[in-house]
Parts: sequence; structure tokens; C-alpha cells
Amino acid sequence: MFRQIEKFAFATDICRQMCRSIVTRTVVNLAGAPATRITLVNDRWVGPRDLPGLLIDNHLLHAHFRQTNVLRHFASKATSKFSRKIKKETYDRYMGLDPSQLQHGFDEVPELQDADENVRRIFSLEFAPGSEIKKLQEVKILEEVGADLAGIDFTNFLVTQIAKWTVSIRKLAQHMERFPRDKSNKQKLLILIARRRKFIKILRRRNFDLANRLLDKLGLEYTPPPRYIRRVTRRSLEKKTVVEQAFQERQAALREFKDRVKEEQLQEIAALKKELGMDLTEAEMGRLRQDGT
Repeated sequence: MFRQIEKFAFATDICRQMCRSIVTRTVVNLAGAPATRITLVNDRWVGPRDLPGLLIDNHLLHAHFRQTNVLRHFASKATSKFSRKIKKETYDRYMGLDPSQLQHGFDEVPELQDADENVRRIFSLEFAPGSEIKKLQEVKILEEVGADLAGIDFTNFLVTQIAKWTVSIRKLAQHMERFPRDKSNKQKLLILIARRRKFIKILRRRNFDLANRLLDKLGLEYTPPPRYIRRVTRRSLEKKTVVEQAFQERQAALREFKDRVKEEQLQEIAALKKELGMDLTEAEMGRLRQDGT
């Protein structure tokens, strides 16, 4: 069939497309099933029901049109080498808050004070979305820090932003523990950490004592960025180890030399006092006995 169509001076690609469509329609009409379910067995095309009427002579098919079934085995979640087992008890949805606590703003509603327990439960953190829990956590941490929300001072703005970003970072950190492949939230987390580090650096420059108190209340530790960012290699690590070892040996030898010089000076002082007829202490007499004088 392919050679007959080529006699009409058709292009090779057009010939292949026409032959493919003709063969596919023939197979579908005979088998009554999709062409992807037809397989080649012993140079014969056999359908899913293995009926004699489904057989097609192999000489009708060109080598380019013989279809094969391709099976793709994707890694399942249980057998994937990238799967991680995250303990469920490590995830705290309420971020240390009481689940029975009312949402932000509802604690001031007088109708809820005497309401039924089920009604109060609906407006509690148990049925609140994550945004409401985060908002209440921000209010709590701002009260602990002592930030003035109405203040317009730049220092107060730094304190407020650092506290809010700390809540967001802790929330995203819990999310990344559960979903470590979430690239977009990972990028947001790294950006927030970089911004908070920059604001802490500015706050330390403006008010060092306030910055230290803020870090203590938030449970953070400021780590200054490295002065130089170099690529870590095996040779550099070996060189660093040798330099540290040599420095420690040099310091030990220096301490030993200082102790020896000091002991010699004390012995000379004790010998001079003995020559002058001065009273000697027990330590000085012991040094003289060691010296043999």
C-alpha cells in the first residue's frame, strides 16, 4: 500500500500519515476496539478478544506503522525513594493556642458569653481557618513583645514586622515539614527569613538592647552573615583542620614555655633572698630543694 501511494509522487510524511489512518480505521472496524488495544503476536495483529476476525495480515502494515504498547511504571508514594515519613504529632495546627479559645474579635461579643457550648465551639479555633489562627497568634506575640500598633516610630515598625514575620515563618516551616516539595512556599519562606534577618540587623544598629530583648522574647538567636562566602572543597577543609591543629599545638607550647620561664624566675628570686639572708616561704624553700641549692 505504501509503495502504491508513493507512485503518485506524494511526500513521504503524507504517505505515512495516510497509511497510518487507513490501517487504524481498518483495525478499529474489524476489532470494534481502540487501536491501542491491538498488539502484534507472531507477526499477526491480535485484538483483546483473540477472535479470528480480528487478525490482519502483516504484509498490509509498513514497519513505520506497527504499533506497540508501552507500559510506564511510575513510582508510587509508598515505594518512592523521595518519600519521607512525617510524624503527625509534630504538626501543631493551633501553634500552641487553646483550640477552645474564641477567634479574634469574638471574645468581645456579649451574646457569646452566655451562649450554648456548641455555639461557642463553632466560633472557636477548632473550626477556624488557618488565617484566623495566624491572626490570633500575631496578636498574642505582639502583646508579649510589647509593640505599639498605633506608633509611627520606625523602631516600633521594625519590632512589629519582625514579630509578624516570625509567626509567618513558623507557620510555613510546619507546612514545609508536611509538604517538602512545595517549591512556591519554600521560596516565600526563604524570602521572609532573609527580610527578617535584614530588619534584625537594622534594629541592632539603632537600638542594640531592644533588639536583644526582642530576640529573647521570640526565642531567636541572631547569627551574623559570614564575612566571606567561599566554595567548600575537600582541600579547603583539610587545610582548615591542619591550621587549627597547628594553632592549638603552638598555643600549648607557648603556655608550657611561659610556665617554665616563670618557674625559673621564682627560683632565682628564692636563691637571691637566701643569699641576702631574708626569710623564705615554704614554697621558696621547696623550689630551692628542687634546684639543689
